Amino acid sequence: MSVDFKGLRRSLRAANKRLRAEPTEGEIVEILRRRARDVATRTVEDGDSELFGSFVAVVRSGVRLAFAVAVVDELRRVTMTGIPYSNEVINGLFQVRGQACSLVDVAPLLGVPSVPLEHGDRTLVARVECPAGALGVRIDEVIGPRDVLVSEVDWDFTGGTVGFVSRVLHDQTMIVDIQALAADPSVRLRGLR
Repeated sequence: MSVDFKGLRRSLRAANKRLRAEPTEGEIVEILRRRARDVATRTVEDGDSELFGSFVAVVRSGVRLAFAVAVVDELRRVTMTGIPYSNEVINGLFQVRGQACSLVDVAPLLGVPSVPLEHGDRTLVARVECPAGALGVRIDEVIGPRDVLVSEVDWDFTGGTVGFVSRVLHDQTMIVDIQALAADPSVRLRGLR
């Protein structure tokens, strides 16, 4: 599939002139990126539309993540209780229906900046189920449910340097392996298993 970017740019400029002033180059680039993402997520016509899995897509510190629908118990706002001397990955604890859960921030593990939480702060979490029990992954926003086709998977990162990222999609969404995340030593509280 080839795209005539010059023709597309001309038609975008013509449409934008009718609506408002001439678009900036940055606006054109953003429009093209959005259209590229839309084209990238469409079903391929050659029959390669086999479903890879169903996921909940979220954003954390500007990074798109996806959790398998089967492991996500709920998405909710929680009040964080701080833990003295915890590492930057464990933000604290929160309680859901009488069960204490660790609040994990994957941003430091991905090497992206993160604003630390203070005791009593409210934050959005994806509460997920893993072999060690429930775990809350700190998120900034929920994109929504998403079915991923095999043709959308660009890289298999199983066993890669970021051990909990199993796959990367061509729109740069990272599929999170919850079991691998829970097994990461930096995600465990000292003295607990």
